[in-house]
Amino acid sequence: YKLEQMGCHDITLSLHRVKTPYYQRIRSFDDADRLKRWMSDLLSSIAEELSGHPRPSTSVQAACLYIDEHFSDDLSLSGLASSLGVNPNHLSSSFRKTSGLSFIEYLNNRRIDHARELLLNTDYSAKEIAFRCGYTNPNYFSRLFKKKTGCTVSDFRTYNTELCESGN
Repeated sequence: YKLEQMGCHDITLSLHRVKTPYYQRIRSFDDADRLKRWMSDLLSSIAEELSGHPRPSTSVQAACLYIDEHFSDDLSLSGLASSLGVNPNHLSSSFRKTSGLSFIEYLNNRRIDHARELLLNTDYSAKEIAFRCGYTNPNYFSRLFKKKTGCTVSDFRTYNTELCESGN
């Protein structure tokens, strides 16, 4: 009745995206902490939909913290979502809503920021920096670095960022 007074006649909202019934999903958890995070994320989503006011998702906050600490690892959206106990599609859309960036954009920005630090403070080769930042392909790293900073890896190191953009 109170939901109807608020103008929320249909509380199914966008929860139809969940293909597994909730009781089956709950029974699938073998870790209480992952179940708690999943339940918290689900309740936050429901509250957000009912209020019409998006708020930072706890799963997105946890994902950002994890990325910040493990950016040099081989990370994937599905692996991260699984470790957080959330649906990858939900994490992806929440991530974009909250941060304005996709998961991969956030990850690449974090990796390029670290590459800048290494270029300015170490003598590591570009190839070594690529690997230390989580890139397995040094050529891809070099192209992405130029795209994000506006200059090549060697120019960034040589000119100490004077000729380069501050980055995206």
